[in-house]
Amino acid sequence: MPVGLLDSQAATLESLCPEERGLVLDLRLSTDELITATVDQFGLPRHPTPSHP
Repeated sequence: MPVGLLDSQAATLESLCPEERGLVLDLRLSTDELITATVDQFGLPRHPTPSHP
């Protein structure tokens, strides 16, 4: 997404309805930390990280 669209996207952002699940993430975290936080907050099963040769 172009940076120039960020302000317009934020301006039209709607709150979640009570029946919708959502979470707040700290975008200063690493990708791995964001994934872990998402999995934990949604109660998803954890899978082992595949090893790379």
